[in-house]
Amino acid sequence: FFKQKTAYEMRESDWSLDVCSSDLFPSHDIIHIRKQYEAFGDFKNIEWFPSHNKSVVGYKRTLGKETFICLFNYSNQEQGLTYYIFEDQGIKPKKVKDLWTNKNITISYDHDHLNFKPYQFYIFKL
Repeated sequence: FFKQKTAYEMRESDWSLDVCSSDLFPSHDIIHIRKQYEAFGDFKNIEWFPSHNKSVVGYKRTLGKETFICLFNYSNQEQGLTYYIFEDQGIKPKKVKDLWTNKNITISYDHDHLNFKPYQFYIFKL
């Protein structure tokens, strides 16, 4: 019997294998984002970003004046986060851009939710 790990049980090495080997999206698109933004290089600039949801893992990368927040739903269930996750970390953006979909998302009130489909992720540029 196989027990699926929750997002908090996953190690960093699990992350890279899982995300890079996934058939959920074309790897050339993620490589394009990586090459376009220097902050995704190996600069020891990664901080865990608390999501307050055991199925959603997040981290923040900052380099110079650029800040990115990456959020991943590691669940086969839909998930939601309140926009308080930003304010909780001292970040108060009015809008963020999802680099994966190239869409702008307006940050709303805390009672509204950022919704995730199963295994969906966001790569936000603040």
